Amino acid sequence: VSQGAELLPAQMAVFSMKNLRENIQKRIDTIKDDLSKERFSPSVCSFLQEHQSLDQVQKALTRVEELYGPSVFTHVFPDEDIRISSVDFGPHNTLFETDGRAIYLDFENAGRDYPLRTVVDVINHQKTEQISLELKKAFVQRYRDQAKLPQHVWEWFEPMRRLGLIEWHLLHLNHLSSTKLAQMKFALANDGFDEAGFIELKLGLAQRTLDAMINVQAWKF
Repeated sequence: VSQGAELLPAQMAVFSMKNLRENIQKRIDTIKDDLSKERFSPSVCSFLQEHQSLDQVQKALTRVEELYGPSVFTHVFPDEDIRISSVDFGPHNTLFETDGRAIYLDFENAGRDYPLRTVVDVINHQKTEQISLELKKAFVQRYRDQAKLPQHVWEWFEPMRRLGLIEWHLLHLNHLSSTKLAQMKFALANDGFDEAGFIELKLGLAQRTLDAMINVQAWKF
């Protein structure tokens, strides 16, 4: 890190648990703002109302505090523990050479970030949803064996993965505002954009991350 201190922070970088809590609150506030300005379709509004999504998020945050104590949101990661994060690490951004070596892509939002960002994002990412729990556990163990992170960093794995799951739930909902959908239409103008299908996909992901968030005790590493 001392050699790369000039690197900018990654997108929504986290250098303390307070930063992560603030990132989550920003996503909550964005959803509330989009609701107040009627930027969600009726199906999204129905989902939020039926499942009380934001209330469940608040309950999940409270459970994290209960499990790990009120100081869980005051911890600061020391500079020597900060690492580089690509922000979107996973099998969807990985190519393999014929000899098995991996090449990692998509570093447009990369930068300095908290040391467990990569492993937490991989196990919560929508692109790894179909990967079995056993394989995710194997990935975490291999990462732990080879990443050369200090042992004390791993004390934050459980709270970080729970908070990461909350982040991903909110992220799926953040993608469903009329503003975000308009951006998708523009970006995919030449290929066509199935708005109804995209909303259905994201609501399905939001449902499953919500279920996991509520029943997170059943998903232990």
